[in-house]
Amino acid sequence: MSLWLNVYHISTGLDVSIIVVWLTVYHISTGLDVSIIEVWLNVYHISTGLDVSIIEVWLNGYHIITGLDVSIIEVWLNVYHISAGLDVSIIEGLLNVYHISTWLDVSIIEVWLNVYHISTGLDVSVVECISHQHGT
Repeated sequence: MSLWLNVYHISTGLDVSIIVVWLTVYHISTGLDVSIIEVWLNVYHISTGLDVSIIEVWLNGYHIITGLDVSIIEVWLNVYHISAGLDVSIIEGLLNVYHISTWLDVSIIEVWLNVYHISTGLDVSVVECISHQHGT
């Protein structure tokens, strides 16, 4: 599955603080199946921090909330569609690219960002997929 969207901002809280990233994503490819997250996108600003746990992502027409163990990620994108299914841990962020590859099935998310890199090791695996269609 592939999705094209425009991300407005990402708020990632991990380990003790919080990470805020502003970027513009061009493409997203989902499909869960292992454990780790890599993100590539055109990031503008990042404020690091790690702690808490759960991932909340707001997309254009859908909403997904993934509960991890030592992490909290909030992402707002202008997505068209997404299929979730997280499960496990670890997050690796590679910034500088216009494409997001998210594997959700057993646990693996890949995302390309622009200019920064984040490596977060999560732990545990809990995922709740809540889709709220706000319209097309």
